[in-house]
Amino acid sequence: MTNVSTGSEILQDIMKLIETEEEIVLAVAYWGNGSLSLLNGLRGRKNVRIVLNVHHGGTNPLELEKLMAEFGSRLKVHETLHAKIYAGRSHAVIGSANASASGFSLSRNAHAEATVTLSGGDAGDVFKQAEAFYKAGHEVTANDLKICRERFGRTSLASALNEGSIGSKASALEVFCKRQDIFGRLPFVLTSGPAEIDPKEHWAEQRLENPEPGLPKEFDPEIWDYFDFILDKNYLDKTCVNMHLSPNEKIRLGLIRTSRKPIEHCSFVQKLNWTEVGNLGPYWTRKSRNLGAVSELRRVHNRFFSSNKFLKGWHIYKALEDPDPRWNR
Repeated sequence: MTNVSTGSEILQDIMKLIETEEEIVLAVAYWGNGSLSLLNGLRGRKNVRIVLNVHHGGTNPLELEKLMAEFGSRLKVHETLHAKIYAGRSHAVIGSANASASGFSLSRNAHAEATVTLSGGDAGDVFKQAEAFYKAGHEVTANDLKICRERFGRTSLASALNEGSIGSKASALEVFCKRQDIFGRLPFVLTSGPAEIDPKEHWAEQRLENPEPGLPKEFDPEIWDYFDFILDKNYLDKTCVNMHLSPNEKIRLGLIRTSRKPIEHCSFVQKLNWTEVGNLGPYWTRKSRNLGAVSELRRVHNRFFSSNKFLKGWHIYKALEDPDPRWNR
């Protein structure tokens, strides 16, 4: 027997399968943030095996970490997997739906997906195929998580999927929270308050010690910014996000390009347009964006501000999800 489902019916069919099947194999390529919570019936079960793809940029690294913690050695990675199979021995759901809010038609601008539910012998054949994908994979490793962080959102398809989940009138905070595919992989430089130096005094020194092509004679605050500290070497000559906590307790984001070499007193950085890293929407045309006085962001900023830790966006997102101050990976 077969049954075709679309929209919210897809998740209902999968949840029914999870509730009724004793043994489950999920060969689902891409997993979005929060998908394990949506499929909550999988938690705590020893008879669930999962194989997914981290190489195509469609799996969210935050969700991969949760899956690793929950399933351990029963989570595998298949480098070319593109299937979406939710299978038990008696029932199986197969179609176009990835394990994500968009795949389950729960998000704004969700994709038009369809699945077929099979039972009996047909479901048994699908289960065997899901097992074959699982056996062809390798047990997930820390290197897979690294690859996932580097590639999430990098492919044109993955970027389109993330862009499509955000409305055109989304606030700057909404865009930051949802576009983990862009912000996650970028280094973050945290600053606070006004700098305590006059940049003009050190600009000539910068030009003399570290001459770079096109460096103007005069300091222009519309093009350049400066920090009254020396950036860690890991930040040098990179495109980074400056996460600044202003005196009025508001968080501001700016895209910057760091110099190749700092001078002894401070660090000069070039201000960039957000289009340098991708399409963030019509309101991201200015060089800085205010996220507002968001207590959770202030908490994360204060946690990392004095840690001297090389940060990427994944550290920020992880800390937003995990309020435990002991987290410092």
